[in-house]
Amino acid sequence: MGHYPSLTKVATSLGIDARELASKKEIKGGIEGFSRINLERCALNLAQSEKWDAFMDVFALIIYGIVLFPNVENFIDFAAIDVFLAFKHERKSHVPTILVDKYHSLTLCHERRGGMILCCLPILYLWFTSYMFKRGGQIEIKNKSEWDHNITNLSEKTISWYSREQNIDEVVCQCGDFLNVPLMGTKGCVNYNPALAIRQLCYPIRSPLVEDSITPFMVYDMTKELDLLNKIRHSWDRVIKKGRELGKRNCNMEGSYQQCQVVMWEKEIVMWVQHVKLPFRGPILIIEETPIQEPMSLEEIENLKKS
Repeated sequence: MGHYPSLTKVATSLGIDARELASKKEIKGGIEGFSRINLERCALNLAQSEKWDAFMDVFALIIYGIVLFPNVENFIDFAAIDVFLAFKHERKSHVPTILVDKYHSLTLCHERRGGMILCCLPILYLWFTSYMFKRGGQIEIKNKSEWDHNITNLSEKTISWYSREQNIDEVVCQCGDFLNVPLMGTKGCVNYNPALAIRQLCYPIRSPLVEDSITPFMVYDMTKELDLLNKIRHSWDRVIKKGRELGKRNCNMEGSYQQCQVVMWEKEIVMWVQHVKLPFRGPILIIEETPIQEPMSLEEIENLKKS
């Protein structure tokens, strides 16, 4: 991201004449791209000419720009085009870019204390409910007071931290000189701190986190931070992964981290409730906690099968 493809490359990939494509290029808000109506006309012409491969590419590009990576209304910018071409030619998944944009939007809204999260709200809802409710349980329709009750009674033992379907042997923990994982999307850059989410991969947390490893950073304007963008790109040439050294899989907290985390959890819940202004009426009921069964390792499963 940040170094977009030439018009010639875009035209060749879409099977469109380069001069015709150049005549359709526009600039909105300082951003280069193509209007939705122009690409739809182009797709219609390709369909009438029965050029179905090119039609499907243009149609997919419209979806990328309008649904997956929206920026300016009814406008497909070169950032969305870059992601599409990366998938078309190199089969690079667009899912990480979607997640980066969501992290970026959430962080931006949090820093500015308000704002709109662009698209993909169902993804955020799915993420929230997948951890809040135990797997296998049906999520029924809830009214406002029932959501209040469920959220205020969250505790570390009611969160579904880990899915047994995830068989992850190694975790990306650091990239290059960054002590965490820098990510690049279509809107900007944001870092991901695996130390904060290591428990979601079913590895224990034994001690308080090092401040430098969880310090966030944001890149708002990718056109003005070219040196940092190059540093981020090159950092992915030196990826540091960890696996067995993280310890035996379990969802426990140990030692001094556990005491620190309980206090932080309580403070975060109170702050979040005050910010959202949930209307609590009456005493908060405590959900009965059930013990969490530790997931079995692949080695233990194989031994059971042999037995």
